[in-house]
Amino acid sequence: MFRLKSVRKLEKRDKKLEKRNKMKNSDVRSIAKAGMTLSLAALIVTGATMRGNHHNRHIHTWAGVALVGFSVWHYNVYQKA
Repeated sequence: MFRLKSVRKLEKRDKKLEKRNKMKNSDVRSIAKAGMTLSLAALIVTGATMRGNHHNRHIHTWAGVALVGFSVWHYNVYQKA
């Protein structure tokens, strides 16, 4: 009996945490847009400074990967559920 009560208490606590930790859809959209903007800015800066030196090559590559990832996330956020 004691275990059943403690399990129920844990389940209630988990439900409360889930409700509290959910983000609003508008916040998720804003984060996706900001991520796309920052990764695009990193691509532009690293692309513009790569003429003579190739030290930014890895940053440029990962910024491109991040842009694709944020674009996919942005697309999926705006899909109707």
